[in-house]
Amino acid sequence: MGKRVFIQGDRDLGGGSFAEAAMKIAILLNQKRWEANVGIQGDLVRIFDESGILCHGHIAAPLRTVHVGSIRTITDCNIIAQSLPREYRQGGVADPFVTWSLRLGIWASRSDAFLFFSGREGTIAHLVPILAWNRKSLAKEGRAKKVVLFGWSRDQMYALRTLGLWSPADKWLAFHENEEMAVEFLTKEG
Repeated sequence: MGKRVFIQGDRDLGGGSFAEAAMKIAILLNQKRWEANVGIQGDLVRIFDESGILCHGHIAAPLRTVHVGSIRTITDCNIIAQSLPREYRQGGVADPFVTWSLRLGIWASRSDAFLFFSGREGTIAHLVPILAWNRKSLAKEGRAKKVVLFGWSRDQMYALRTLGLWSPADKWLAFHENEEMAVEFLTKEG
């Protein structure tokens, strides 16, 4: 198993510069023999899949219309959650919060680095726990995983800093708008 990067951003990029940047990053990561942990819907999944990088999909909701393409593995957190005790299920279906939490935990544990394209509430919902976990636990142990926020505005960066989720002293976190620099930061040892 190669090293994996967790990819997150808005489901629909709408083409343009973010889509082009995502494809370039995916190709560069593939050249370095990295793999990608992705969701199962949206433009980023399709772009990373089409780049040729080996993708692993993780879903929290029951499988619906999804882009599967050549995704190597699919972890269905809904099925995992259904095996939990009854208090974690609603009418035989796994509680959505439990499945979402399982999905995020699996991503966090199976990823060597994280790449967050600028996004809205879904992206923030994934980013905040990753930053908090990295700062609170892993950084103190010297095991922080690298995180790149790609294309984030100064206002977004300031908001994260105000919340105490990053500091200029965090060597494991970088903000980039250049694809080569983002990939170099993510994949560089040490």
